[in-house]
Amino acid sequence: MNNNDIVIMKMEEYREKLLKEDIEKHLLKAEDDISKGRVRDAREVFKEWKEKYGI
Repeated sequence: MNNNDIVIMKMEEYREKLLKEDIEKHLLKAEDDISKGRVRDAREVFKEWKEKYGI
């Protein structure tokens, strides 16, 4: 993109685009974590939270 390129869109469309990009970024990271074994059982995490924070 050079300095002469301009894109015009509705603010609502722009926000939706940013939201979709953010979701995609997080999903890609999650998929990478799963493929590399960086996961934990949710029940274990919730048990730790209950013990530590009472929730």
